[in-house]
Amino acid sequence: MAIKELGAVTFQREHMLKRPMQEDLPTLEDTDEHKLPALNKLLLQMHALHAALKTLGIQPQKDKDDQYPNDNLYLLQDADYQGWPRFLIRLKSNWFDPKYPIALHGGFYFHLFVAQDGYEGRYEIADWINIQIRHVNTTPLSFVSWREHIRTLGFFLREQSDSYFYDIPMPFQTGVSFSLLSDGMNFKTEALNLAVDNACTVMQKIINRGQFLRAATEE
Repeated sequence: MAIKELGAVTFQREHMLKRPMQEDLPTLEDTDEHKLPALNKLLLQMHALHAALKTLGIQPQKDKDDQYPNDNLYLLQDADYQGWPRFLIRLKSNWFDPKYPIALHGGFYFHLFVAQDGYEGRYEIADWINIQIRHVNTTPLSFVSWREHIRTLGFFLREQSDSYFYDIPMPFQTGVSFSLLSDGMNFKTEALNLAVDNACTVMQKIINRGQFLRAATEE
């Protein structure tokens, strides 16, 4: 019985419990005041995207999974990538609307997900970027971010230019990480700045490819 219990403790330590090191802990440099320039940059790019899509006649739609649905979701496809098993651009935030009346500390949420799947729509062979930025109800450290950029199409591309991400170089991994402390949602200003920079880069590419964009629906 003792051996079984020891095994359970060992499993918890190795796979469940996250023991932060000093470098994982937030500092005064990770408070909100240091994050406001990045958030301002993000909002300006979000509103530029909103204006560009509105000009194209593409309107935000309601997320069917929301408890209180709002017109805050863009689902887009790109005509140059419609031959892939799955290609989807997904952007969601109430703050895409410049007239949205709620302040940033009223539950700000931004999500960008772009996926180019090369195999049966299962993301086993795919390139994708997934960014989330949100405000959580803690004091004084509140704005958090999560960023995952995976590129695994690589060898399977006929030409590197076949990848949606080929001309937007940014840090990426070649496999999914399960290290929640280093790669998960965190308070770090450095991580938020990277997430914002990458999100703005991707949104600018979406704007630049306006002529190829089409509204999509979720399956």
